[in-house]
Amino acid sequence: MPSAPWRCCSVAAPDGRARRAGPARTAGACARAEAKIAELRRRLAEERNRGATDALTGIYNRKAFQERFAVELARRQRYGRRLSLIILDIDHFKGVNDAYGHVTGDRILTAVASRLQAEVRAIDLLARYGGEEFVVLLPETDLQQARHTAGKLLARIRDEHFQTGEHKIGITISAGVTEVRSDDTAARALERSDAGLYAAKNGGRNRIGVSGD
Repeated sequence: MPSAPWRCCSVAAPDGRARRAGPARTAGACARAEAKIAELRRRLAEERNRGATDALTGIYNRKAFQERFAVELARRQRYGRRLSLIILDIDHFKGVNDAYGHVTGDRILTAVASRLQAEVRAIDLLARYGGEEFVVLLPETDLQQARHTAGKLLARIRDEHFQTGEHKIGITISAGVTEVRSDDTAARALERSDAGLYAAKNGGRNRIGVSGD
C-alpha cells in the first residue's frame, strides 16, 4: 500500500524548546497550523480585494483603474498593442438624487455598474471613477471597436428602466471614447476621453463623443 504524503512540521513548547510528540499529536498540530495559515491567506486576499473595489458598487475603484492603466499603457508603448478608453457619466443624475433621494441614487449607481459589467469582456476593466462617472479600459481594442462597445453600454442602460418602490426611472448615460496612442501619458488619454464626454453632453446626452485630437 503506498504511503500517504507527508509534510514537515515542527512542534515546539511554549518556551521555544523542541519537544517530543507522537504521530497523532504532531499531525494535529500540523493541521491546526495549516488551518491558521489558510485563514491568514484568506484574510489577506480579502484585504487586497477591498483595497481594489468600490465599496458601493463592488466594481473596481479609481486606484485599481490607475494601476491597471499604467500596466496597459506600458504594454502599448513597448509592444504596440492597441488600447482604448471609455469614460461614462450618468445623465441628469443630480436630478435623480433630488427627486428620489440619495438611497435611491445609490441603488441606481449599483444597478448601472452591474449592467455595465455584464457587457464588458473578461480582459476589460470597468471601474467607478468618481460620483456617477465610470471608466472602461479596453486592451487589444481600436477606436472603432471601442465606439461599438460604448454603443452597447449606452443601449443596455437606456433600454431597461430602474424600479424603485412604485417608480420606474429611465436612465441614460453619455460616453467619451478615445484610442490610446503610443506616445500618450495616462493624463493625456483621459483628457481626450473627457473631451469626448463633454461633446456628448453638449450634444444632447445619451450619445457618444469620440475624441482623436
